[in-house]
Amino acid sequence: FGPLRREPAHEPLVVEVPDFMNVDTLERAFGVPRATLQAYNPALLPPVWEGARYVPRGFRLRLPAGGAIKAPPQQVLAAIPASQRFGGQLRDQAYKVQRGDTLSRIARRHGTTVSQLARLNGLKPDARIRVGQSLALPGGAAPATAGRSVAAAAGTYKVVRGDTLGSIAGRHGLSVRQLATANGLQPDNHIRIGQSLRIPGSTAGSVAAARQVHKVVRGDTLGGIAVRYGVSVRQLAAANGLRPDSHIRIGQSLKIPTTSSAGQASGPRLSGSPSAGRLA
Repeated sequence: FGPLRREPAHEPLVVEVPDFMNVDTLERAFGVPRATLQAYNPALLPPVWEGARYVPRGFRLRLPAGGAIKAPPQQVLAAIPASQRFGGQLRDQAYKVQRGDTLSRIARRHGTTVSQLARLNGLKPDARIRVGQSLALPGGAAPATAGRSVAAAAGTYKVVRGDTLGSIAGRHGLSVRQLATANGLQPDNHIRIGQSLRIPGSTAGSVAAARQVHKVVRGDTLGGIAVRYGVSVRQLAAANGLRPDSHIRIGQSLKIPTTSSAGQASGPRLSGSPSAGRLA
């Protein structure tokens, strides 16, 4: 073949993801096509690329050098809003197969695809399922807010597992810098489980109010949002003039009923399908 000219080795940029994030968020932030991200990060499994799982916190994300990435990767990640950072991984929800169910019917009902549902359960897309069989459903409650403990009267928040300054700030309508400054911290400081953080400018009313509106993001369902805030699907739907099986859309603002108003909402708490109410 004559003299061979070797191609220079590709040296990717590597950056550690500071929080659990949707791959869509990273794709938009870096301006790198998904196919390129997938080629550079084969360790991320299909559920991540399908949106059923977040890119895990601490994952060393590989990026092509140059091209669309105009700023240092750390700066790009720091600019991602707190609302798009999560304190924990998406959990699967369980569904018990009923008579007459098929994979396609279950997938359609819960806003997913047959291939995604089958892969999540180690099945073939044309597999038969049996009555009583338990299937995992992708998505569900985002645990960034699960297990939260707010001492509202004192305007303080007690850190639980999975929390970050970003996720706590976003939950209370603050910037990371505002929250950090109020507690004598730097925005990139680590926090520990059980640590008490002061919520600046908060009173019992304002801390509670900060949790009364939820903006729908990719992967949300009425069921997942209801579980996250400790209300039923029926109560959440009634508070927003919706039906329990209504579609919701990305960017839609939903009112979260308070404990007292939720208790007065009509109908019992729905059970069985936390993924009711799909994204339109």
